[in-house]
Amino acid sequence: MTLEHDARLIREREFHNQRFDDGDDRQAQMKYYFAVDAGGQAYKTAVDKAAQGADVLEYGCGDADNYLRLAPLVKSLNAIDISDRAIERLTKANTNPHIRFHVMDAMNMSFADQSFD
Repeated sequence: MTLEHDARLIREREFHNQRFDDGDDRQAQMKYYFAVDAGGQAYKTAVDKAAQGADVLEYGCGDADNYLRLAPLVKSLNAIDISDRAIERLTKANTNPHIRFHVMDAMNMSFADQSFD
């Protein structure tokens, strides 16, 4: 990695940490997403089908609760985000032993090749 890349990652992590510290309440913006809601539902259905019994990677998980929907479906789930604050919150709330959260840059993941289905 270059110094420029490292500096960008630091800025990006700080931005997302601040967002999660401030509550990141996107409910006010949800009114704009009604037009794509059907596509979002179709996407979730496809993801749920593909996740059945699979080893799944979710990247950019933020502090969302997608893992709760996927937990009963997957064999294992590893979720990553650049924000250590988001991962800390998810880790504290998680009660599923087959789900793990990691502070990780999606461009520099440390998982072994072929770790996910």
